[in-house]
Amino acid sequence: MRKLVTGAVFGALFFVVRFAWNLITMEPAAEQTASELAAEAAQFEAEIAEEIASGKAEPALNWLSGPDNMLFEGDPATVQSLIESLYEAGAVDIWFTGIEEFGGRNISAAIAVELPKDAETRARLLQAEASFWEEPAQADAGQRYLHFAFD
Repeated sequence: MRKLVTGAVFGALFFVVRFAWNLITMEPAAEQTASELAAEAAQFEAEIAEEIASGKAEPALNWLSGPDNMLFEGDPATVQSLIESLYEAGAVDIWFTGIEEFGGRNISAAIAVELPKDAETRARLLQAEASFWEEPAQADAGQRYLHFAFD
């Protein structure tokens, strides 16, 4: 029995040391190039445009107040406040996206925020996104939308 316990302890120790070594020696993720950011933005724009055109996306303002609408994760009051502040900052439009029906209710985990063409307003919205996530602002790659996923 003692050999079994000792073997298990050494096995677990080896696993922990190996995992820690992998974390220490892991190379930082490379930052995306401008062309990679543009390609990602174009793909996201096409997906959102298709979702809006098909009627699958819903206007975000007050969507959460509907009795059959809810977030997959996140605080509805916080997200509603975010939506209102993004409109105040100059968002052209905001939609709930990826809406799925579950148990007779509509569930979404994301919003898409349409950015205006005005550089100053775009910068304000990019900063609002960064403040919400408590991260540095992303670069303005000429993208049409910002994406907020709450899952």
